[in-house]
Amino acid sequence: MITLSSDVLSMSGEGAALLQNRRLVYANAAARAILGEDCVGKGVRELFGAEIAEAQAGSFIASVPIAGKSRLLRFSREENMQVVFFSRPESCEDLLSEGSLQAMRAGLMNISLAAGNGRRMAEELGSEALSGCFGTLSREYYRLSRLLSNISAARGILTGDLPMALCTVDLGAMVSDLADSLSILRPDVELAFTAERRVLLWADPQLLELMLLNLLSNCYCHAAGLRRIRVELLGLSDRVYLTVRDDGCGIPAERMCSLFHRYRAARGLHELPAGAGLGLTVIRGIAEAHGGALLLESREGAGTMLRLSLARSPGGQPPLGEKAVPYCSRMENLLTGLADCLDEKCFRARYSE
Repeated sequence: MITLSSDVLSMSGEGAALLQNRRLVYANAAARAILGEDCVGKGVRELFGAEIAEAQAGSFIASVPIAGKSRLLRFSREENMQVVFFSRPESCEDLLSEGSLQAMRAGLMNISLAAGNGRRMAEELGSEALSGCFGTLSREYYRLSRLLSNISAARGILTGDLPMALCTVDLGAMVSDLADSLSILRPDVELAFTAERRVLLWADPQLLELMLLNLLSNCYCHAAGLRRIRVELLGLSDRVYLTVRDDGCGIPAERMCSLFHRYRAARGLHELPAGAGLGLTVIRGIAEAHGGALLLESREGAGTMLRLSLARSPGGQPPLGEKAVPYCSRMENLLTGLADCLDEKCFRARYSE
């Protein structure tokens, strides 16, 4: 089995390796260039970290730092062995320039002002039909705002220039606040949240909020048949673990390999309104900027589980203080971050003003 598999993998330009009994037994040239020439014989924990070593599933995808660089990994079970593939890093050449983004933001602001004025005029005229038209226009404003927000974050992630303003954040309070808001905006889906009383870490609160909204939006948009989302938060001495599980349709195996690649989530044209495929890129990049890693498991028909680990103090920050920066979700941010998965009534005057 080893000889046959190594012969096949040696011809691949993509990094590939074989694991058996939690140890590396073969790595092709591309994989050795990533892991080091002496990688064969080493254990999973030493090579890929605790998150991968503790994973129970035979097949999953993950994003972990290796030798100081972010790597996308695909694990699959082959008889008594596990195969791991290393995806090539992406560039940001095809993302919009900052000048283009600024011009689009200015245009969106004009759309928002026009939609707000139109809604008020429709209410004065008592025209439900006209009010609905401006509600649709308002929703498209928020959807485009979400896309621009994710493009801006993805550019920063891929160029290594993601702005961060670190402070003491209570992630438990943040997730709890978002869960309360979502119970109003999406009452059709139960969102169960369990956590310790306080889970503090050094982090950028705006980036954490963007990461969480992308996580939840992915569940609402892509988990067909969704009835329940479970969010679990655990804080240990030096790391924080966030797990999001849904009871939706799960992800077909053939789509797993492209999930972390922006714009290439293997969707058909009928699925394009659900987003541009940047959500997981942004989630992964923000987690890694906070010293974290990401692991995703899914089985078709059985739901999806995504687990994030974040460092308590990324980059050697000083000890955490006991006083966290207060967090309160703003409706503007919620409507933007969840624009692809909310009913159109949420974009009427009651919520959007």
